Amino acid sequence: MLLIALVQGLIYVWLLPPWQHYDEPAHFEYVWLIAQLGRLPDSSDSDPEMRRAIVESMVAHDFYWNLVEPDLNARNLSPGYLQLGNPPAYYVLASLPLFFMHDWPIESQLYAARLVSLLLFVATVGIAAALVRELRPSGHPLVWAVPLSMALLPPFVDSMTAVNNDAGAVFAASLLLWGLVRLLRRGLSWSGVLWVAGAAVLAVWTKNVAAVLVVLLPPVLLLAWWRRGVSVLRPKARWLLASSLATGGVLLVAVVGWGDAAYWYRWIGAADQVIPTQMHHSAAPVGEHVLVLELEPGLRERRLLQPVLEEQVAQLAGNTITVGGWLWASRPARVLLPGVAASARPGEAFETASRRVRVTTEPTFVAWTYTVPAQTRSLHYVFSGAPPVVRAHRCASFWMARCWLLVTFQQMRHRSLMTPRHAGRLGREALYQSAAQCLGRTILAASASMDWYCTRRAGIAGLGPHASANACCAVRC
Repeated sequence: MLLIALVQGLIYVWLLPPWQHYDEPAHFEYVWLIAQLGRLPDSSDSDPEMRRAIVESMVAHDFYWNLVEPDLNARNLSPGYLQLGNPPAYYVLASLPLFFMHDWPIESQLYAARLVSLLLFVATVGIAAALVRELRPSGHPLVWAVPLSMALLPPFVDSMTAVNNDAGAVFAASLLLWGLVRLLRRGLSWSGVLWVAGAAVLAVWTKNVAAVLVVLLPPVLLLAWWRRGVSVLRPKARWLLASSLATGGVLLVAVVGWGDAAYWYRWIGAADQVIPTQMHHSAAPVGEHVLVLELEPGLRERRLLQPVLEEQVAQLAGNTITVGGWLWASRPARVLLPGVAASARPGEAFETASRRVRVTTEPTFVAWTYTVPAQTRSLHYVFSGAPPVVRAHRCASFWMARCWLLVTFQQMRHRSLMTPRHAGRLGREALYQSAAQCLGRTILAASASMDWYCTRRAGIAGLGPHASANACCAVRC
């Protein structure tokens, strides 16, 4: 089975043109920066020459055959949606061969990283075979049918041979499941506990979709303990049951994220913010909630991003809009106003426009005007937490109540900027912008009822020609 998986994987590694996997250029950028910098990059790290080399290679390999090619003379080129906020385990592993390939062509380095994913794919097929042997006798057809189906399933092989943290997440989740099944079948042991604990840590540090399996640890450990004949009526067993349930609840709360403002997506530097991006605040001039970004010493910037629907971008292109909000700070400081991010071509980085303004500790409404370029094809509202200009060494935080984004429509007949129906479409169109978002926000986006609830809490609503998109959250130190 492993040989079949290896041959199948090699076919996909070499025959699929460079950069043709999902978000592969941006994932490769993360891997490449680790190898070049010798450390984990942050959202401010980038290499314009490397980005240009990637985009040039994408053009050379017909990546844009059905898209508008980017302007290679543009000042800012982007390989795709930024992935630097993702957990680092997969990227560190994929970067190992690149430490010895600094002078190699960019495509050769890409194939080297793909081969790391191939090894994870072969290992995952082997884990599947071993897991089935734990559940079925050695001669059972499932022992060979399950791993064979995985090795020959085209979409699975395609994802597992890409430079993408999905390969690492599937491997980590499979390793954890195998360990959990062994505990249930063979009973509690120190080696089994260390196995599942290490696999759980690996899953958390690989991707949040794999980290959800961590909540299985307490019940599995409890069941494995019961297999040793411990009665639940004994005090020791009751204590174990209570502690396992408490641990499972804590892990569930830790893995699932709650409280972010609806349709305000964490962008540059915001993926690692611990507190939610919305907060109830008594000083809010409008409503009860505010948008929040937390600034820390040494942090260059944090941004939240809200996309504008494609048809509305076409209507706004070439017109002047007014963007503003209620702003205040924990101390007087110069901060960025709510801004706009626009892009004219795919593959080009957003051109972000904003203004700095001095704010006080009291909420003050400020606004500015912006002319949307006529060639704009992508438009976003931006709430940026760039470090304020202050003398104190501690970070100064600023607050924006319900993020009033006033938009002046010129030559438009539509009376709403955003309705609940549009909000649902907005969430789907901005799927790739939420790459760094945690499991809780994914669950909320998948549930229609919770989606409506969050939309109401975030205050997304259309308010006529001078429309406003309201969201809730706060920023503090």
